[in-house]
Amino acid sequence: MRNIQDCYRVWLVSISLPLLLTAAFIPSGRAASVTPDTIYVYDMSQTTSARSTLMASLAGVVARTTADVALGFGNTFWDSDPEYWVDQFIANHPDTSKVRQSGAEWFIDRYQDQLSGYVVYDSVTINEATSVAGALGALMVEQSLLGGPIGTALADAGLGQVEDVRGRNSTWVYNQYGSMLSKEVIFRQQPSFSYQLRSLAVKEGGFVFNETGSTRDTFLAAQNDHSLVYGWGFNNDENEFFSSASRNNLMGVPADHLQSAGPHSRWDAAVPVQPAHTPVSTPTQAGKHYVAFVMSDGDNIQWLTNGFARNPRWFGSPYRGDFDFTFDLSPALLKTNPVALQTIYDQASADANKTFFVTPGGEGLNYPSQVPDLAGFMDATTTAMVNVDQNIISVLDTTVDLGALQQMAARDEVMGLMLKTGPAYAGQNGAIYWSDGKPIVSVKYTLWDGFDTPNDIIGALNNGPTDPFNDQGSFTIVNVHPWSTSAAGGGLGDPMSNVQYITQNLNNSVEVVTLEELMIHLRNNFGSPVDPVRGRNLVFNGDFEMLDPGNPSRPEGWFYSAGTALLTGEDSDGNGQYAVAIDQVNSDWRSIDFDSEVGEQLTFAFDFQFDGSVPDGSGFRADARFFNGPEESGGQFVGETTAFVDAADFTDNQWQTLTLQVTVPEGSAVGDVRFSTFFHPFAAGQVMIDNIRLLREPVVGDFNADGVVDGADLSVWQAAFGISDGADADGDGDSDGADFLAWQRNVGVGEGLEPLSLAVPEPTAAASLMICLFGWLGGCRSRIGSQGPFA
Repeated sequence: MRNIQDCYRVWLVSISLPLLLTAAFIPSGRAASVTPDTIYVYDMSQTTSARSTLMASLAGVVARTTADVALGFGNTFWDSDPEYWVDQFIANHPDTSKVRQSGAEWFIDRYQDQLSGYVVYDSVTINEATSVAGALGALMVEQSLLGGPIGTALADAGLGQVEDVRGRNSTWVYNQYGSMLSKEVIFRQQPSFSYQLRSLAVKEGGFVFNETGSTRDTFLAAQNDHSLVYGWGFNNDENEFFSSASRNNLMGVPADHLQSAGPHSRWDAAVPVQPAHTPVSTPTQAGKHYVAFVMSDGDNIQWLTNGFARNPRWFGSPYRGDFDFTFDLSPALLKTNPVALQTIYDQASADANKTFFVTPGGEGLNYPSQVPDLAGFMDATTTAMVNVDQNIISVLDTTVDLGALQQMAARDEVMGLMLKTGPAYAGQNGAIYWSDGKPIVSVKYTLWDGFDTPNDIIGALNNGPTDPFNDQGSFTIVNVHPWSTSAAGGGLGDPMSNVQYITQNLNNSVEVVTLEELMIHLRNNFGSPVDPVRGRNLVFNGDFEMLDPGNPSRPEGWFYSAGTALLTGEDSDGNGQYAVAIDQVNSDWRSIDFDSEVGEQLTFAFDFQFDGSVPDGSGFRADARFFNGPEESGGQFVGETTAFVDAADFTDNQWQTLTLQVTVPEGSAVGDVRFSTFFHPFAAGQVMIDNIRLLREPVVGDFNADGVVDGADLSVWQAAFGISDGADADGDGDSDGADFLAWQRNVGVGEGLEPLSLAVPEPTAAASLMICLFGWLGGCRSRIGSQGPFA
């Protein structure tokens, strides 16, 4: 017997077994974790920027060994103080204590044996000093500190000058010390920043620079492919940052404001699996429009470790958990602050509704259209995704490179892609592309100042399509911009409050889900099913969005004869860009084979349009055909369901939909669908065909959607009775006695059995049946519950 949890466990094992091992895994490039007995926190609230920079370098050197020095502000900056993560670490390690120290001299004395000396710098050579300090394991000392108490402390500790970078530049440092610096990580930082990002740079021994143009590219090109670039773009240029990283086969991690990450990157944190996965067999509900709200910018780890977790505008919102919601969350957080990652996942696990996390771009973000070695990028990205239990990539790019996107989606670890491009990320207007049955879903609306307001989105969703079995337009992604504050159009002034307002004003026909659940419904109804038992659409690539690599004029998985064409820019439902056409006699399109089950009820539907030149009495034939084996292996024809589509019956130049009911005949093992002019007249003109579906009918009474009507479904009905539509067999929007009777009639279906010949009580007897049934179920509660969730 399979239940919902079993379905999900099967998917985890078959698709991504490493997810189950996350907590015990130490990824490549991350030093073994440590648990200090005491963490000494330098209080930056009463100090100078030069002293904070010195302490950042000291914390970075110490992070290579004991990792027991951190920086903080005495918790005075409540939503961005890095000392918060010290407190979170101690909450999970109660044997560790915290001691706050305000004097840098105390730290110099305590850790003198771990320091090689000091590097002198001035206001314009702080980057050069950071690089050298990382290479030599030295302190960074700004020239003004040499003559005061810091100079005395250095002398008392026996620490001498190991380098003076005043008057030097990054090229000189690179030439002198490049061989001693890491090829796995590099840092873009503005010299105007004092301590930010520098503890991590020193700890990693990474090169730090701010140059652009050919000098920048020289530095980036020398790094190992698909490693990380921390920091930001020259003069705050986002496109420059990500484009330069992408062209050099690197991944960008916004981090110029990152605080005290050196020690945090080493602390022990057991990162759990995500708490809010959706079972892959979750049934799609009829009459619904599915929408996922996704907050962008989670590639920005400085934000994730500063205000994100605690500020009420974002993850710290009191509305989090009131509705299903999805956040971008960078896998690079595992390397820079695993305590933050653990804290965020743990807090999400307590949410009443699902809070889910997806991968923004990759381990670091880049533009796929600009990456020379996309396969290598995906090797690095999927490893990082699995380590933090993520399965969807939220892709940002300056253009739509469908070939690159399909290559990304093809990886087994990837359930699907979300696409952000163009103005406010919504430049593709919700178009859905496909890659081997996996969806690539673009943003439809964006909650962003100057673009879609909350009231705009409410109106659009409430009036959107509600046919998730047949119309891909019934699925929508709304991007939520974290930095927007407008109160226009129903806005309340911050992103999460605005989403709360939207969800409170949606019709019952709109179902708010996580991005993962939206992908599951799309795949199970239109693509390659995530749940192998409940996959619905048997026709691969029925929206023609994936092209055959060997023959780009043909959709992959489709065969054709002369007199056919793949039409660019034609689409029946606004969720793609291709249709197929027939424009002469003796022409056809034919799908690849699919497995069939004798007696199964299928719905065959497709969209079509006559161009106005097809005369009455002329048209094409649509066939759902069945064979006792593959034709190429000598399989014989055993039956079909056909329809002749006559131009006389339909309005020209207007998309139409035709639906046929199909019963798989005796002797069938495989089937296909075919559109042809071989058997009926086609005098002239052209017909376009798109959005082809051959859908499995749901099994009545199969409330847990595992393909079998059995006792597990009765448990689902019991839990939903009178509360929700989770066991709605008759489509009336609730779970009641009529739905129990539907289950009763079909017990055994799906196991090769006929429905049980149970006597069906008259409606007047339903109340007595309910009393007896609940008495029996009540006696079973403790026995069922004692077995645990995976019994």
